Amino acid sequence: MLFTNDGDLLHRLISPKKEVPKVYYARHEGQASDADVAAFTQGLTLKDGTVCLPAVLEPLGAGESKITVCEGKYHQVRRMMASRGMTVTYLERISESGLTLGDLPRGMTRELTEQEIQEL
Repeated sequence: MLFTNDGDLLHRLISPKKEVPKVYYARHEGQASDADVAAFTQGLTLKDGTVCLPAVLEPLGAGESKITVCEGKYHQVRRMMASRGMTVTYLERISESGLTLGDLPRGMTRELTEQEIQEL
């Protein structure tokens, strides 16, 4: 999670037009198939009619995947996975715009480095 009071930066990070990658690790029921990978690559239309831009689904093993999206719709990753018959049981954003959690313990915060700020 990234906290900022810079409205311009926030807009650049969340706007689908800017195509900022957000990478998630997910544990889920079932195994992601080649057909699921292809569906994510094409973009999905969810049950409620929400259209999701193309995304990357990378199966990591039985019940585990890495998902990269470039937009941030409400519960998007969970809903995309569910549309392919995979219920997400655990979800963690591991990277946004190249920023990673690194060794930061859960529940802790840190300030961005000057280099990270410049890269954003």
